[in-house]
Amino acid sequence: MGVESKPQIQKDKESKEAVKIPDNYLIGYMFESVDRVIIKYPETPKPITPEIEDFLRAVRTYHASFGSHIDQLYQAKIQIWEQLKKIDPSLTEFSEDSFYKVFITKISHYLEPYAILCMQDFWYTKDPQSGNFTKTEIISHFLSVEKVENDEVNQWGEKISRRIVYVRGPLNLDRQSTAIENSIPNAANQNGNILIYEPGIKKEFEELLSGRLVSLISAIRQSGNKKEGIKNITQGDLERSNSSYDAIEVALVGVVERMEAPPTIEEFRAEILAHETRHLFDLSHGNYSKLRILKRTTNASEHDNYQNNRLANEEIYAVLGDLKYAPNKKLSLFRILANMRIEVGNKIHINNFYKWIVGHMVGIISQNPESYGIEISVGSVNTFNQILSQIDKLLDRPDLLSDLCDKIIALHNTNPQKDFVNATEEELYGSIHAPKDKLNSILKIGVPGVVAGGAMLAIEALRRRKKKVATEEAKLRNMTRSERRAHERKKNKK
Repeated sequence: MGVESKPQIQKDKESKEAVKIPDNYLIGYMFESVDRVIIKYPETPKPITPEIEDFLRAVRTYHASFGSHIDQLYQAKIQIWEQLKKIDPSLTEFSEDSFYKVFITKISHYLEPYAILCMQDFWYTKDPQSGNFTKTEIISHFLSVEKVENDEVNQWGEKISRRIVYVRGPLNLDRQSTAIENSIPNAANQNGNILIYEPGIKKEFEELLSGRLVSLISAIRQSGNKKEGIKNITQGDLERSNSSYDAIEVALVGVVERMEAPPTIEEFRAEILAHETRHLFDLSHGNYSKLRILKRTTNASEHDNYQNNRLANEEIYAVLGDLKYAPNKKLSLFRILANMRIEVGNKIHINNFYKWIVGHMVGIISQNPESYGIEISVGSVNTFNQILSQIDKLLDRPDLLSDLCDKIIALHNTNPQKDFVNATEEELYGSIHAPKDKLNSILKIGVPGVVAGGAMLAIEALRRRKKKVATEEAKLRNMTRSERRAHERKKNKK
């Protein structure tokens, strides 16, 4: 979302404020807004007033001025402030810091009676030489709330009250959208609410069913127990390669073999709710407090690394929430294993937090593999890959799987500020980690998810990463088995 540009040197002495190298302090206001401001949308919203419409138009002008001269941008902020004073007469004189604080932390309250949801991104430009910010601003997306449902679930040892907000889509004004369609998350946590965008969930589910999952189901049904069946082929590949790549493939086949039928959208939606419920639990219990201590910096790369690591550490809790409480654990485990190897662009990255989760599960299992139904034998495949290839057997013991999720969370709590951007193989996998093999030669360690040059609000960065990963995962899964291996060999030669 950010772009490269030279700093704008302001020489006009009549300008309201002097130019300085900006930092990312606006993210702190965003944490305050998303985490601490509680919004309860009404069942019957008020009609949108002319004052609200004029405010939304002023925000549109502000967005359009991002690439303009600094004075024009400054005037656009003043215009928003004047509109806000009509909505909230208690506001005093304009200053840029007051503008940002009100614009970020109070907008949701102003729009609450009208069932308008506001999601915001951190936008910047940077100097191509120094990498420092040259501009930092806020992009706002305004969405229409369709309905709100309230329920309670017993998870994580307590009764959790949930407000589930269903988003209709972008709010339209003057026959124009006030949000970019693909900026809407399929699901998110904000202002004490779980946000659900049903069209996005349906699309993601359709991509899941059109990808590798269904192709594996079909291949397994056709091959059965034949010698040339997919299970025997993948196991043979693992024994020849001793690679984590092939161990994951064997495990994926094992997971799919246990599926009596393709997953349903109801199961998929329930998994998403379990994921977001864990985020809600962590926010209400202050589990993110250490992670959301802003590391102020004027450098874009430093900020991106901070955001990437924070998001990865937060996601560990929620992914384990999927696996522990989703009704279809086969689907949850399949997605976790598949997400360990995602191709993005011309490089193959690893979602390092998925690798950390599975790697440390393997480490715990290795202490007593027999109790998990996993067999270790002497041969060409090392212990790590043997356990990894049989991790689907956890599905036969849901009690042990649930306990394992709790143990991984307890382990994560000992250091919830891991550096996944610069993590080594041993740090990711723990004490029992695979030696360098085919997976490590074709998958470069990294955490995908921030649009090049763009650092975002936590919720926005998270949803962008999820959407990008889902799209690229579908491409990889749609390949035939021979195409994937040819693709792998091609990458190895480079």
